[in-house]
Amino acid sequence: MPPKPDPTEIKIVKIRVTGGEVGASNALAPKLGPLGLSPKKVGEDIAKATKDWKGLRLTVQLTVQNRQATVDIVPSASALVIKALKEPIRDRKKEKNIKHSGNLSIEEIIKVAKTMREADKSFSRELKGTVKEILGTAFSVGCTVEGQSPKDVQEQIDSAFKLAKSKTLAEEYLKARRNAEVKQACDLYTGNKPKELWSWLKLQARRLKTSITDGPVLDVN
Repeated sequence: MPPKPDPTEIKIVKIRVTGGEVGASNALAPKLGPLGLSPKKVGEDIAKATKDWKGLRLTVQLTVQNRQATVDIVPSASALVIKALKEPIRDRKKEKNIKHSGNLSIEEIIKVAKTMREADKSFSRELKGTVKEILGTAFSVGCTVEGQSPKDVQEQIDSAFKLAKSKTLAEEYLKARRNAEVKQACDLYTGNKPKELWSWLKLQARRLKTSITDGPVLDVN
């Protein structure tokens, strides 16, 4: 006789299904039969758990313990993007090669990106990278973002981040230069070098277009 199954053992099974539909028992049986589960009952549980995803192809994860299965939806970028489009439910048997020509806002793209990061389904270290991944998925799906091609939005994001990065670098450079100038003035003062300090002050005055004795002056150039 085969050994009795351990009631504390947990097994994970992932299955591709169509949301809101009871899968064919003969398709589920090979994976569920060896675990002592009823394909019909599990199919009904999957249909109930995925009713908000009706008509969409997605992956579900079954957590099986002691012949009881818990259904969890494993989000995919394409399913989340198509769901966000809020398209009418179509009959997959009658309609083939469905085109998704809707439009999404950048806020909806960011929401999908955050969902993917929470599920640890993104390869990017930053949210910016995940947003670009979702924009790539939107391009593959065929929809637009803010009325534009997702590729154009990707380029705009890159340009915006480059500008922000260059501004940050410029600010850091100016801050470091100011700190160096203040340190130089302090060193001249504490080193009892009045001539060098006076020369340094005159140099700064010329740079700032001001006069040490007379105050601000007009830059005729």
